[in-house]
Amino acid sequence: QLDFYTHDFKKINFNSSDLEFVIELKHLSSEIQYPELYISKDKHEMFRLLNNKLQYLTTKPYKNIQAFDGVANYYIVSLVVDEKTQDVRYGLIDVNGKEVTPVSFYSINEKMTDDGEIKFMEKDKKEQKMKFDKFLKKYKL
Repeated sequence: QLDFYTHDFKKINFNSSDLEFVIELKHLSSEIQYPELYISKDKHEMFRLLNNKLQYLTTKPYKNIQAFDGVANYYIVSLVVDEKTQDVRYGLIDVNGKEVTPVSFYSINEKMTDDGEIKFMEKDKKEQKMKFDKFLKKYKL
């Protein structure tokens, strides 16, 4: 039996038998930008977002989940769309684990430009730049 605690040492009730599917917990929180969130990695190398009570926030596992550099409350996720070619697509989720854009982009850069723009590629594979708020408005599900 393993015990889990929050950063302020409050015990979290968590059935450690679930750990056979959770190999690694990666802390994503920053006291300023992010609430206390974690990423779990299962035995199939797939990732899910968890809250500080170790409850799944995402409804499905992803190939990867990573935070934006300089953007709070959103994460870049990726999925393999073709097992044969290992073709990957990218999209965004929010801090609640909800997909806020389709996971259909050919790339999304994890760092914003100095002008506060997000770099991404769609089907045409031409890199585009757009202000983050306009990107969310245009592609929001």
